[in-house]
Amino acid sequence: MQVVFAAGGTGGHFIPAISVAREIKRANPGARVLFMGTGKHFELEACKKEGFEHMKIPSGPLRRGTVLANLMLPVEVLMGIIQSSRRLIEERSEVLVSMGGYPSVPPFFSARILCIPTVVHEQNAEPGVASRLESFFSTEVCLSYDSARSSIRGSAEVSVTGNPATPSREEVVEAKRKRSKGGLNLLVMGGSQGARVLNEVVTNYLLETGTAAWESVYFQTGQVDNEWVRKKLSELGDSVIVEPFFHNMREIYGRIDVAVTRAGATTITELSGWGIPAVLIPYPYSTGGHQKKNAMMLEKVGAAYVVEQSLFNHRRLARLLDEIAGNETRRSEMSAAASRLARHDAARDVALKVLNLASAGGGKRG
Repeated sequence: MQVVFAAGGTGGHFIPAISVAREIKRANPGARVLFMGTGKHFELEACKKEGFEHMKIPSGPLRRGTVLANLMLPVEVLMGIIQSSRRLIEERSEVLVSMGGYPSVPPFFSARILCIPTVVHEQNAEPGVASRLESFFSTEVCLSYDSARSSIRGSAEVSVTGNPATPSREEVVEAKRKRSKGGLNLLVMGGSQGARVLNEVVTNYLLETGTAAWESVYFQTGQVDNEWVRKKLSELGDSVIVEPFFHNMREIYGRIDVAVTRAGATTITELSGWGIPAVLIPYPYSTGGHQKKNAMMLEKVGAAYVVEQSLFNHRRLARLLDEIAGNETRRSEMSAAASRLARHDAARDVALKVLNLASAGGGKRG
């Protein structure tokens, strides 16, 4: 049995795919897994770590602006379809799982041309363009949130599974059991590629207030800003861990008490799954404003504070972090509220749908 994942571009699309692939291998050790994506460093590193094969596929995003900006897009997509179709035929692939985003489009339509069954998973509360398009033609569609159902069209079977990036209950319990009774730990993360605004504001916050409130600060900057952030914060010592990307996020999440992050779907899912109170700064230019919609779900239940990027500064951040870190009762209430949103069996449930579709022998093709 071979399962192909069309996923990449950002961690929000890629991390849930890795979680499902891991569950597929757990249920069927003989299954072969192939990832098709952009070939970015974090994709290659994750696949290497898990033992999954990766194939870079040509594609490109729909660019805002003039027609000229998208002139090469049809060529990129066509080349991606040709290359992915050739590989799907060679491997006799039995099912393709699309995690949305522009990198998924060529492999997805290759699969449909070849009548290979497909599963589309949408991570956000507001489906992206790729997921909306693919849902018209997919065999099955899995959603993280029921609110996304109204945006799905076509005859596909639709189910709400949650986001596969959610940790299992066992992971969360084990992490809490191992956790030492020390000080508080802070996570700062602007997504897999980092966020300049978060990097600047949090750096200023730490330089002004120091680290007295925190035992450790885990600061994921992205590749571009890592050097200058690391240099500016070097005077604060080893308690501030600055990295372009953390590959051991599950281990880190088990230590975290408070987070300052963007509001991508996978980040929201992980914060909920681990029960972490947060200050969320949604990316204001996300497609359809989906990051703000994701963030508002947590704020509505009392699990997070949402700050618009234009109003985000280090003094406001200091006030919010003081309110969370300095009030154990408030912190516990926010943690419990976040946990109530979690669907801990999401990765397993999506994996079972994929395996059932593959074992059906193409009975739902067409």
